Amino acid sequence: KDKNLILIQVESLDHIAVNPEVMPTLANLKATGMNFKNFISPLYMRTTSDIEFAVQTGIPPSGLNTNSMRDFGGNGYPNAIVNLFNRTRYTTASFHNYDDSIYPRNEFYDNLGYDSYMDIEDLGMEKVMWPSDVELIEKTVDLFINEPRFFVNYISVSSHAYYDMTNPNVARNYHLFENMEVSQELKYYYSAIREFDNALITLILELTKSSRILDTVIVIYGEQLQLELSKE
Repeated sequence: KDKNLILIQVESLDHIAVNPEVMPTLANLKATGMNFKNFISPLYMRTTSDIEFAVQTGIPPSGLNTNSMRDFGGNGYPNAIVNLFNRTRYTTASFHNYDDSIYPRNEFYDNLGYDSYMDIEDLGMEKVMWPSDVELIEKTVDLFINEPRFFVNYISVSSHAYYDMTNPNVARNYHLFENMEVSQELKYYYSAIREFDNALITLILELTKSSRILDTVIVIYGEQLQLELSKE
């Protein structure tokens, strides 16, 4: 009660990466916080946006071959999670480090009732494949951290496929995993997902510096398993 909430959807977060060697910050939060094993992200038709739709509205996405965020984003959702906070006068905001070329998030989040939704263009970030989650945190944390009470939603993108050295997040973190005794594709994936862990520690440090860490709850979930990795 009366806590701030930061809800984070992590792109392609797979349990194999949540360990001290790959994601030390998230692994520590998992070990010392609350770990809900009964949250499942089904492989819906639109994976990312369908899980996002379900989390935001509390309603399962359409089982048809459709994009629920696009086709039903104009509906009213009075019981959407953001409106639970709007009704108690929280500042509400949603941030994403990509644009609407894949999913129509601007319309969807505005219609849900967030005070603001900002994407890569609003934040003045360079469009690459894929932008840094660290930069996302750095660009946004000052926009809410001094509010009396806040609910903030993040949609990350750093760990999006494909995984090779053309991905700037892979290139940035590859030195941490190049000598690890795992497959090459895992080295690349670990390098990409590490960028989110770097973003997470950045967020925690900013909350600590601003003395907001003790009154803020951070909830993290993955929207799909890593579909580009082989089953082996």
